[in-house]
Amino acid sequence: MVRSAAHRRRVCILFAGASALGVLAAAAPHRTTRTVTMRGFRFRPDTVTISVGDTVLWVNADDEAHTVTMDTTELDSGDIAPGSRFRWIFRAKGRYRYHCEVHYKMHAVLVVK
Repeated sequence: MVRSAAHRRRVCILFAGASALGVLAAAAPHRTTRTVTMRGFRFRPDTVTISVGDTVLWVNADDEAHTVTMDTTELDSGDIAPGSRFRWIFRAKGRYRYHCEVHYKMHAVLVVK
């Protein structure tokens, strides 16, 4: 079968476009979710390192309500009831210290790279 020059150009453009899309898809960062458990009136682990765009999921495994309250930003989960969860996507690099407003000894650090 004889193909025209125009057909061959369309096929080359199609493959070039597909190849470029494949490269872009492969280069897209993989987003993760890290879990912090509130148990024994502690955040476990008490230090978490994530990348920009990752999610942190806090799970309350205690019998009392807790909060996730950042020391220097306005992020505050409000009360997280026993058995409940709170999640947040971090969009800026930094070192974030946080605590529980209800239980002053509960504190932890989140590092976003």
